[in-house]
Amino acid sequence: MKNLLKSLSLILVLTLALGFSGLAVEDTKAEDKVVCPVSGKEVADTEKAPSLEYNGKTYFFCCAGCLDKFKAEPEKYLAQSGKNTICPVMGNEIKDFEKAPSVEYKGKTYYFCCAGCIESFNADPEKYIAELDKKVTCSVSGEEIRMGNAAGSMKHGGQTYYFCCADCKEKFTKDPEKYTSGKKAPEACGSCTACPIKK
Repeated sequence: MKNLLKSLSLILVLTLALGFSGLAVEDTKAEDKVVCPVSGKEVADTEKAPSLEYNGKTYFFCCAGCLDKFKAEPEKYLAQSGKNTICPVMGNEIKDFEKAPSVEYKGKTYYFCCAGCIESFNADPEKYIAELDKKVTCSVSGEEIRMGNAAGSMKHGGQTYYFCCADCKEKFTKDPEKYTSGKKAPEACGSCTACPIKK
């Protein structure tokens, strides 16, 4: 009888241990998600992605263009890493994180284009956090991106347009009518190897 109880106890312990190790593996996989510190996009294949060692840590990038930008101003991009680049209330681009109004909610800091947006956010934070998770399409490349990670936004003709990278925003700024009048085929943005147009 004692041997049976010992065996059952051992099986129970092993079952629990395996269950917890499975959870640990799942958590590790979630934590292993690699994000480009410049664009905020997920880097799917770190073996092929451009990379750079900085201050003893290796950073991976979604494209060579982002790597060049990081090399020029690494501290700027490290400071911005993990921040929402678009105001969750108005959809405007956050241009200066040092001056931007911010609020902490559930352990994360959210940035806004103006102090007035904080009141709206505080009234219903979950609504606006969901806005940041919405998928939007880059008006130049046609790439689908998370609104909170857009590389910029611009209002034109009463509508807000979002961009996957700085190159696309620059193209749009030079000739917005080209990208807003009628349907047009998406373009390769030139700096983003993840762009589906270039594949």
